Amino acid sequence: MLYMVEMNFTNLPREADWNEWYSGHLRKLLAFPGFHAVQRLRAEEQVRSPYLAVYEVDGPEVFETEPYRTRAGRNSTGEWKEMMFDWHRNLFDGLREIPVIGADSRLLVVDRANSSQPALPAELTPLQCVGLDRTVIERGVAVLSLEASRAVVGATALFSRVFKPMMTVTRNASGRARA
Repeated sequence: MLYMVEMNFTNLPREADWNEWYSGHLRKLLAFPGFHAVQRLRAEEQVRSPYLAVYEVDGPEVFETEPYRTRAGRNSTGEWKEMMFDWHRNLFDGLREIPVIGADSRLLVVDRANSSQPALPAELTPLQCVGLDRTVIERGVAVLSLEASRAVVGATALFSRVFKPMMTVTRNASGRARA
């Protein structure tokens, strides 16, 4: 399953410090049971929630573990909490592993907020929202070149964003491969 966290950050003079803190936060989450990998991305264009962290997790049960409940989530962000907004946390079924998004590729993300909206474009891998905030019912993703991702964005009436990687995929300390 993929756990996706989207947000914005309001204090631009402190953005470098926040990014450094966030890197440590990612490492902390990767030490929790059921968290296996993460990649952080940023939107190419101006969007409401330009930061995206994509985690590879076992399933919804990881959010009920003692480590996650007591040391993660919105209340674990300390001084940064008031500077992060448009924060959405969704759990998706449909992929078991984080797609490989290299420096020369982009992650295209297209959302369906409700069932009355058109179907996802066929080029996308469909993900069903199965937990947490449930701000969408379905998300489509694809790893494409920047040019190809912009073509799909231009052809869909659905809410779409193009994300570039801020880091490579980082695996947990055990480095265990998914079954």
